[in-house]
Amino acid sequence: MESFGIDEAWLDVTGSQMLFGDGECIAREINRRVREELGITVSIGVSFNKIFAKLGSDYKKPDAITVISRKNFRDILYPLPANDLLYVGCATTRKLKQLGINTIGQLASADRRTLTQTLGIWGERLQSYALGLDKSPVSKYYENRNVKSIGNSTTAVRDLKTLSDIKIVFSTLCDSVSRRLREQNLRCSVVSISVRNNKLSSFEVQHKLLTPTNITRDIFETALMLFKSSYKLERPVRSLGISVNGLIPECDGVQLNVFDQGDKRRLEQLDIATDKLKQRYGSFAVLPAIALENKRLSSFDPIADHVIHPVGFAIS
Repeated sequence: MESFGIDEAWLDVTGSQMLFGDGECIAREINRRVREELGITVSIGVSFNKIFAKLGSDYKKPDAITVISRKNFRDILYPLPANDLLYVGCATTRKLKQLGINTIGQLASADRRTLTQTLGIWGERLQSYALGLDKSPVSKYYENRNVKSIGNSTTAVRDLKTLSDIKIVFSTLCDSVSRRLREQNLRCSVVSISVRNNKLSSFEVQHKLLTPTNITRDIFETALMLFKSSYKLERPVRSLGISVNGLIPECDGVQLNVFDQGDKRRLEQLDIATDKLKQRYGSFAVLPAIALENKRLSSFDPIADHVIHPVGFAIS
């Protein structure tokens, strides 16, 4: 079993079919038991790879089971919009539309060289997924996935000239990184920032935290401290990035500071509440006040645009 976000998971049932029947039978039993034991409904996708299983779970909602096989996947999936395919975010969708690619079927039949020129190696991967060639294994439940770092960066819509501009962009980046930490039940012990000015000169700097954290405000304040101590804004900034590493499971014990645990607990609860709102209503459902100072600078969405690479893929 491999978790995917808060309320989704992949199951590899290959070894269970002699006991419980094929994938569709197992899906129907899971659907029945969840409804009877928990009183909620689930939608399940059954397929021969993770990409199509995920797409099947979204195909009909609520309370539906969709079987996508090697025989029927073209009939079911190829008429669908390209952004229904996992890992096709907003930015990729825009680039595909510029190529005249609007559906999964068009992505599957597109010229591979053109895709690579536009999207790099990721264009080749996405086409492989559309063709049903994903070979990513479902991770074992107890397996350590060895996530080394989590990060986001952006080239701003205009040069960043003031500390207020820097705060606005860092606020959005830190929100994305901290949300992804919490989704994977991790804390970080090192925060790094990267800065590139309008002359394309760049540097990176990092700071080790006294206490591992996944609290948005902690990561934002550390990123801002690193920037102010390392850069004087003599030249405008073109792009900013933030990454976190030194990751540990959220369930691991950490050394507490007795003087600020009340504040930390309230911030954790606030982050959890806003995560739920953003998951349901989108990343712009709740914003810090600083983001409203310049909506043009804060209007990008790293969560939607960020590509989380799967474990593996196959190409023909």
